[in-house]
Amino acid sequence: MCKPTIQVKESIDTSKPGAPTSQHRGFLYGTISLAFAITASSVTMGHMQSRRDALGCDSMCIGSMTSARSTLTLFGATIVGRMSDSKALDRFGGARKVCLLIGIVASAVELLIASKASTISTLWMSLIPAALLNQNFTVLKALFGDYHGESASAAERAGSVGKLGMAAGLAFMIGPLASSKFLSTYEQ
Repeated sequence: MCKPTIQVKESIDTSKPGAPTSQHRGFLYGTISLAFAITASSVTMGHMQSRRDALGCDSMCIGSMTSARSTLTLFGATIVGRMSDSKALDRFGGARKVCLLIGIVASAVELLIASKASTISTLWMSLIPAALLNQNFTVLKALFGDYHGESASAAERAGSVGKLGMAAGLAFMIGPLASSKFLSTYEQ
């Protein structure tokens, strides 16, 4: 029977860029930032639903908004994906990091516009920034791939992306639960 060969590194030089300590810190910060962003968004889910109901947005309106968001997200994934692979933004700390910041700002703008919406058309306008520009999950997966480089095993790459997915899933569960606990009402 054929046994797989195992390569053992004698020592790890932590002074080099991309050393395990900085990799783990990058994975941790990326995962936590995504979890906070999704939790912040999901806290407002119930509030946004009551806002749409108060403005008279029926099931056709909600379905249209969902379809429009999906379409904008598809286009945004192409735009942000290409931008995050660009070398033109390296002088700002790397294109992927710039795309992550743009995504966070776009989500904040969406929440700000939606919280002040007094018409259905304003609600429509509020979904555009984040749908187009918040592709943070995909950008973080690419950033994690950059951190790993060619030397990482498939298990290491899958582990980091799996933790990212777990953080996103938990955030979607914790956000509405936290909002029901800490917010007394969605009425304004």
